Amino acid sequence: MASNSRGIGTRKKIVESVKAEIIAKGPAKTSISAITSRIGITRSLFYHYFADKEEAVSAALDAVIDDFVNDLILWDKKHRSAEINTALTDLAELLIHIVREDGPFREGLSLGGGEDLYLRFMDRTARQISAHFTQLGALRAQTQNTALENIEDTVYVLLVGLVALIRTTPDISASTVRLLLAQSLHVQNFIR
Repeated sequence: MASNSRGIGTRKKIVESVKAEIIAKGPAKTSISAITSRIGITRSLFYHYFADKEEAVSAALDAVIDDFVNDLILWDKKHRSAEINTALTDLAELLIHIVREDGPFREGLSLGGGEDLYLRFMDRTARQISAHFTQLGALRAQTQNTALENIEDTVYVLLVGLVALIRTTPDISASTVRLLLAQSLHVQNFIR
């Protein structure tokens, strides 16, 4: 059992090293040597966990996305019985926080030829969050009696648009994001 937990720990250290290298140098300049040097392991140990750099980078993307999804799950647990305006305000603040907090990683992805990787990251993030979003108790009751169809795809489009809006409008308020969420999701009884 101890060997398995050490293996999980080593894999996690490699993923954290990949994230740090991407932030520091961008994906194109991130090398297996730099990843392994950062945490003091051999290349052969790296290859025990990952077939190549691309697989390790993909694992790093998944780790960042998992953090976002976990934030969303925690939000849902806090707001299942909350009044909808409070839940939407906190969700808007969470989205702003996620976009602003992923700044160093996102910026690292777009360094030196990583634009395609950044687009894949954004797409995977929006897909994962929209898939979980449809299961959230805090909003499910508010949206299930609306005329919305394809709610998961609607949330995906909404997230992609909100991320772009938040990135390009740094001073956007949580109340504006809350209003956009409510209007887009046709939340009933929404009060400004």
